[in-house]
Amino acid sequence: MTFPTPSAGFAVGNSNLVSTTTDGGATWSDPRPVPGGARKLISARCASATLCLVTNASGAGLLRTADGGASFSEVTPSDRPIFAAAFASPTRAVAAGKDGVTVVSDDGGVNWRPIGSRLTGSFFALTSASSSTAFAFGNSGALARTTDGGSTWANVGVPTSGRIVSVSFPSSTVGFALDDTGQLQRTDNGGSSWSLLTTVAATRVLALSPGRVLLVGPRGVRRSTNGGQEFRTVGGRTVSRAALDHAQAVGSGLFAWSARVVLLSTNGGTSWRFVRRPSGSNLRSLDFVNRTTGFAVDVAGRVFSTRNGGRRWTQLVGVGASEPLDVDFATSRAGFLSVIGFDNQAGGWVLRTSDGGSTWRPQLLLKGSIQSIASPASGSGLALAGGGSLFTTASGGDQGTTSRLTLSARPRRLRKAGAVTVSGRLRPPEGRELVAVAKLERGRWSEQTVQVATNGSFTTSWRVGRTAIFVAQWGGDDDRNSAGSVPLTVLVKK
Repeated sequence: MTFPTPSAGFAVGNSNLVSTTTDGGATWSDPRPVPGGARKLISARCASATLCLVTNASGAGLLRTADGGASFSEVTPSDRPIFAAAFASPTRAVAAGKDGVTVVSDDGGVNWRPIGSRLTGSFFALTSASSSTAFAFGNSGALARTTDGGSTWANVGVPTSGRIVSVSFPSSTVGFALDDTGQLQRTDNGGSSWSLLTTVAATRVLALSPGRVLLVGPRGVRRSTNGGQEFRTVGGRTVSRAALDHAQAVGSGLFAWSARVVLLSTNGGTSWRFVRRPSGSNLRSLDFVNRTTGFAVDVAGRVFSTRNGGRRWTQLVGVGASEPLDVDFATSRAGFLSVIGFDNQAGGWVLRTSDGGSTWRPQLLLKGSIQSIASPASGSGLALAGGGSLFTTASGGDQGTTSRLTLSARPRRLRKAGAVTVSGRLRPPEGRELVAVAKLERGRWSEQTVQVATNGSFTTSWRVGRTAIFVAQWGGDDDRNSAGSVPLTVLVKK
């Protein structure tokens, strides 16, 4: 239902129902005749008492009236389903729909033109090359590039029927692409054309300059100093036998790694040394922001950080009960985690930290899953969702006013197993928010969801057998940022 003026109104509903009023809703017309088959009409948006657009649940075009609902015509703004339309002025209208398709009209909704362009191909991974440049790649040579932090993307494409598994551009014009059949290709004109260099078993390509190129995995590292024309094994016998499937350049340091091995080179890949990974961990994701500071996710869903090049790793328990998949940090303090759901809610959630991983705040991007994330610079983020949807943020994913979660426990120390009351406060509160409180004990997480009172307080009851850590997180709403608490430790000393 919508009222473009105090007296003129439109109501729409099932089975093509359109009814109008001219007396502020005191009386309503019989259903107006509408073209097309029976549809569920879901919204009406008007520029005036006479000019309106009506959307339907299937997204099959729009209904338009220019005479206050006396008659309607069908318009087709896009070949994609359209689910929302509105007027910015009597002449300018905007409509949006499936996969983010957006169209505009400058004649009151009669004719439409698209905004932006649609990427072709199926993407499954992201990689950032700088604070503004990143690449998405996938099946059948699909490759897309952004040079403005993700606001716009352009199709590049690689001439192969294989899946692109790695790309590396040392400059705006020179780039390398590796597919799953081992084909390594090079472009010298920003992707307009490509030439085949070699076909060799490898999992990653890493170009340090147009002339210096590394091929990583599946065993060891190979290095080229002539732009990929020839490669030679480097690092000695031990390194050449190491199973590797990822690579990363960070300043003067190069990292190559797999689930059980991490290598570091500080001389452009000529020689390598082993770096300790978190004890007892098989790695799922690894990201270093410099030669000493790095972050890791293991297959058990634990998150770790190191500040001394891997000599010591610390578990970041502030992540809570969500199971992390991928990690990417822009600085030693700002980064993202993609996770499998949050608070028993499936979907495309990420966790955001701006304090080095001490606290994490959940953010929901979409109903589907997140396949890959990247954080090119502090405050910016890129995410690739299932189905190939690309998301970007320049605000760290935050919106609205800052919120804060704090926790306290009674008692904080126990001599033996017993009951503990964990209380908290959300500021600023509105009441009825749902907060997830999680407990880590003996390496396992358990979770409770509690409703916040109007004063922002909430209380949970637990039984602890050994020393436990508690974390609270809240997903935010339309005008307040999400929040995560500092971990709270309850000691049990027998």
